[in-house]
Amino acid sequence: MSSKQGNKAVYFERVKALFQEYKRVMVVNVDNISSSLMQKNRQALRGKAVILMGKNTLIRRCIKEITNIPGIVYLSNALKLNVGLIFTNEDLHSIRELVALNKISGPAKAGAIAPCDVIVPAGNTGLEPGQTTFLQALNINTKIARGTIEILNDVKVITKGDKVGSSEAALLQKLKITPFFFELQPLSVFEDGQIYPIEMLDIKDSDLEVSFAEGNKQLTALCLATKTPCPGALPYYLKGGFKNCLAIAEASGYTFDLHKKFAERSSSAAAVAAPAAESAAPAKGESKKEEKKVEEEEESEDADIGGLFD
Repeated sequence: MSSKQGNKAVYFERVKALFQEYKRVMVVNVDNISSSLMQKNRQALRGKAVILMGKNTLIRRCIKEITNIPGIVYLSNALKLNVGLIFTNEDLHSIRELVALNKISGPAKAGAIAPCDVIVPAGNTGLEPGQTTFLQALNINTKIARGTIEILNDVKVITKGDKVGSSEAALLQKLKITPFFFELQPLSVFEDGQIYPIEMLDIKDSDLEVSFAEGNKQLTALCLATKTPCPGALPYYLKGGFKNCLAIAEASGYTFDLHKKFAERSSSAAAVAAPAAESAAPAKGESKKEEKKVEEEEESEDADIGGLFD
């Protein structure tokens, strides 16, 4: 008993030291992870991160004794099922990429949750004709070709998220297909007293900028509709007030600096537009004259034709 207690005390001290040294903790799923694959991940993360494994109840007891880290209780609630912790101070994107590089292929075991769809391709299976009934039980169309069974069409035998059945597992084993890849699967991240799902790492700064701009646009529209002042609506209020001031100045003849600048710009714009309008006017007049001539010529021709029949 004393040795067990001593080991627990050492483990507790190690956990406390990790929480003091590292600011970020990534919770990962370790289902179907072999010891060799875990060793590969430890080697890949050496110098950048530390992987901590242990019973969830034991880690929760360690976390309860840590009182100087705010929000650590949220991490305790995330310790469910078969998980491990990766402590790091590095960028979480790079850590996730390193973890994703270390994966191994494995067979589909009965009762396991499928991480992906499994499709058996059409073609020769190499199985003897006596296995035909086994394939027909799985609704797989086959034929006998050159003394072996041939699958006629591609068949989806396992759907992602479903449990692998014993028949499907036996079929894939007979066909020597290892469809699954096993790796550490990041689930969530604990940082600065908050825990959030791993999908949050996929959000880019550009996405945040677009969301902020859209939210600001909606807020400004709401404030303008309800006549509630806000910083976003201020330019529209100033624009409306300036229009009112210009209208009063035009009606009363009173001028001010901004009104003079606006009037100068308006007059310059009108001066530029006037020559264009004048050049377009003769063209219209000429076109009307041409149309008039054409109409007169048509009338004269009609008159001449009518004289021939008199």
